Amino acid sequence: MLQNRKLQVLTLAILVGGFWIVKSKTGPASNAAAKLPKLSQLRTTAPVPMRPSLSTIPSVTSSSSINILNKNSRLEIQVQAIADTFNRPDIEIPSELTDTSRITLQERHLLRLAVTNQNLDGSSRRASLFLLSKIGVAAMTELGEIAATPIPKFANTQDPHSVGNMKRQFEVSLRITSLESLDKMTGHSQQVLPLLNKVINGQNDRTLVFLASISAGGIQDGKPGKLGRAMNEMIKEAHL
Repeated sequence: MLQNRKLQVLTLAILVGGFWIVKSKTGPASNAAAKLPKLSQLRTTAPVPMRPSLSTIPSVTSSSSINILNKNSRLEIQVQAIADTFNRPDIEIPSELTDTSRITLQERHLLRLAVTNQNLDGSSRRASLFLLSKIGVAAMTELGEIAATPIPKFANTQDPHSVGNMKRQFEVSLRITSLESLDKMTGHSQQVLPLLNKVINGQNDRTLVFLASISAGGIQDGKPGKLGRAMNEMIKEAHL
């Protein structure tokens, strides 16, 4: 999918030439900028895969599914149907599945729990995040909580082909998508900024702190949406 390609190119651009982004002004954004990792440090961060192998993600069981979403509920059926399309890149997601008008506050909370639950399969977690991103501003808090959730520790992540490394990459990709969704909320930047600062101050992944700092710096400079612009520019440079 296009989103996964963007994540892969984005991470590659950060590793190779991400230093250019730190050309922002000093001032209010300096605290965030001070936490930006050096390029040499970023090279130790594993890249995000184009399509994480679902065989490396723990499979969902019926009991764990019920703990997050009520089995056979409207929301559970919607999430599963979207997840099924993620496993079928040859088909588009039907428009009726993207309708979020009936999703309640409690269901947004359940979707957030699903995204961060490692016991659910990868497609269901991505589908839950897809719905939260579709909801937009009303799901701002849930998206911020996902982005700020620390990356779990996995064994043998130094081996790029290990199961642990693939799982870690997948966790990072979910949080990058959350940050991108927050960055797009340019009309609500002052509400978004505290959520980004929570990521900057509490997230244990350097790349995620780096990306949150870009978005926060744009808001503090009066130019929200900076992460999206930076991503587009990095993708262009990666193709030069």
